[in-house]
Amino acid sequence: MRAPPRLRRSFFDRCVHKVAPELIGATLFFDGVGGIIVELEAYHHTDPAAHSYNGRTERNAEASAGGCGR
Repeated sequence: MRAPPRLRRSFFDRCVHKVAPELIGATLFFDGVGGIIVELEAYHHTDPAAHSYNGRTERNAEASAGGCGR
């Protein structure tokens, strides 16, 4: 069985609502451990449930520093 293709940075340089559904079924490995993605949550920055909804804070600064997919 061939390994699935790697997802490139360009895959993630899109709206979260386009990326998220396409991640279902993808295989994620990190340091030899991982599995198939079967569930996820995705929030746009305009959604009140998003950590980024109130803008940059100390809590979310590191995650949002690189922008989408970084």
